[in-house]
Amino acid sequence: MRNLILTLTLLSALFAPAFGQTQQDIAVLLSACQFFAGSPLDAQEQQRIIAGARTDFAKDATKAQAEIQELRQLGTQLSQLSNPTQMIAVRQAGLYYFYTEKVAGRSDPSGDIVLHRAHPLAADANNKVLLLASDLDGAAAYLNFLRQSQGAPWSAHEIQQFKTQVVQNFSALPDQTKGFLLGGQIFWSVISHNLQRLSLQRQAELQQRVAQQQPAPMSMDAYQVLSNMSRAQHLTTMNILENMGGSGDYWEVEQRPSW
Repeated sequence: MRNLILTLTLLSALFAPAFGQTQQDIAVLLSACQFFAGSPLDAQEQQRIIAGARTDFAKDATKAQAEIQELRQLGTQLSQLSNPTQMIAVRQAGLYYFYTEKVAGRSDPSGDIVLHRAHPLAADANNKVLLLASDLDGAAAYLNFLRQSQGAPWSAHEIQQFKTQVVQNFSALPDQTKGFLLGGQIFWSVISHNLQRLSLQRQAELQQRVAQQQPAPMSMDAYQVLSNMSRAQHLTTMNILENMGGSGDYWEVEQRPSW
């Protein structure tokens, strides 16, 4: 009987959450990791994060609980933000922290999974920001949209050439250009979503208006293309879309992250 009780005790410790670490704590951690990762986590990734959290709690329960509380406060703050650029800044701050921890050899399962999902391509140590693959994709798609408005879209090879140059020269680009790139995913997703709401005729009219107000970057040199780009270019296109009957949902995030 004593052996049976001992076995049940060990199994309970193995499969139950660590003492003092609640399911709500785990939910906060998973939600925060998903926000920083920028995409849903699969079951295996979630299990790795949970296992890492339990290991951290077993090593230093006070520190682990303090970190969970910090994440909980961050979730509350994010729920009150409506400006997408503020959310970009918060996410970038978290990602750069994970990145520096990994570079220093102090990464953990949560950080490894978040960085794998976010897929950073280049880093700027001065501004403490990362160029993410999704943001570069969005920025390239937007620039190609401008070129299409001039009747000179990039080929697939040219797009890849452009991306390679951006990655190689990211840290040397002007700060306003980095701001343009870091908003690539979120701003292009809004623009492309609203483009789809317009008829083909209205889309053609939009491209004409964009061509009149925003000259397309015709050079293939990444630095020349981006040297004068900023988030103002995105906002100009959004204003044109709004005037042509777009949804007008460009300036605030309606589904805000919270946990």
